[in-house]
Amino acid sequence: MGNLVQVMVQRVLQRAVLAIGHHRLAVRLTDISLGGCQLRLAVPLLPGSGLHVESPAFGRLAAVVAWTRGDTLGLAFLGTSPAALRRLGRLLREPVDAGRPARD
Repeated sequence: MGNLVQVMVQRVLQRAVLAIGHHRLAVRLTDISLGGCQLRLAVPLLPGSGLHVESPAFGRLAAVVAWTRGDTLGLAFLGTSPAALRRLGRLLREPVDAGRPARD
């Protein structure tokens, strides 16, 4: 059998900001992994749209809209630095507590 790769996905309510050109939109991420994140957004964006995601938990990451389903978007991170990957890795290892309020 080949090697199995564990994909770590964390269900979160992580506050973040989308920077799209000169516009900044406050959002809450609902899922996050080393490769991207999922969020809900009332503003329609097309797959392939480039933007940045900013959060105190992992800094500023370049991303592209990978898919949309209604008001839910999937973003793929682009060119993630080793330091950003370490910050994401620490975030992914934190235990999920449904009773805990979302972090800022």
